[in-house]
Amino acid sequence: MEADWEIEVGGSAPVIDANWSGLVDLRAEPGKALDLMECRQLPALAGVLIKLNGAKSPVWTSKTDVFEPDYVDPYEVDAAGGCGFGLSCYIDMLAKGERWRDHGEVERDCAEICDRLHGIELRWCRVDLIIRRAYFFGSVEGFGTTAYLTGCGKELETAKARLAECLEAFVGVLVPEA
Repeated sequence: MEADWEIEVGGSAPVIDANWSGLVDLRAEPGKALDLMECRQLPALAGVLIKLNGAKSPVWTSKTDVFEPDYVDPYEVDAAGGCGFGLSCYIDMLAKGERWRDHGEVERDCAEICDRLHGIELRWCRVDLIIRRAYFFGSVEGFGTTAYLTGCGKELETAKARLAECLEAFVGVLVPEA
């Protein structure tokens, strides 16, 4: 599986707002993921959000979305024959407890996640982890990660299936015992 990570923390780089006005806090009730519009678009996302916000997960999520990317580079998703359609989602994740208070910790975790994803045989998809500053209740508290997951295929339904497989592989690496 293709996976990579990078850091975007300077100047006008996007931040993760853990308390944005539309927050549906899935930590208390992970099953609320089933009610999210994004999960109706991509049903596989609901199960992933439930696991990521569950008791065994090292992270929790604050925001997600599903979208059709403008372009998917076939070489970036191990689809050398080309792909006609792409489907992507992002998930803003924050560590539980005191983890990810400094960028060295989140860098090590992202590198390890990518290394584990590289060991999974899965084509036509990709995971990109972007380390960002995170705000909790109005003040900078530490760092979070935006996970961008993309699947592609010759038709949209195939891209959706690849993205679902990518999501399952991703959550399996983050929450292996779930």
